[in-house]
Amino acid sequence: IYLSAYEGFGLPPLESLACGTKVIVGDNSSLKETINKVFLVDLSDKNKILEKMKYLLNNKIKINSKEVQDRFNWKESAKKFLRIIYDIS
Repeated sequence: IYLSAYEGFGLPPLESLACGTKVIVGDNSSLKETINKVFLVDLSDKNKILEKMKYLLNNKIKINSKEVQDRFNWKESAKKFLRIIYDIS
């Protein structure tokens, strides 16, 4: 459960998904652009958070952990970063 109201791009939810574990992330997070909306919740509504927890506990959700592992790994991130550095230098 990752309900930070002021977090930047958070790695813990991605690490959790990479392990095949369900997550709950605030819909105000920068992760809403990269994470399946089934895992997003409105932080200002405690009832919706509780409903989301119950929903995820009681329903099977397919998590493509391999895709998360491939898309968000340190080796690929380093390559992208170096490409940017080379492009601007």
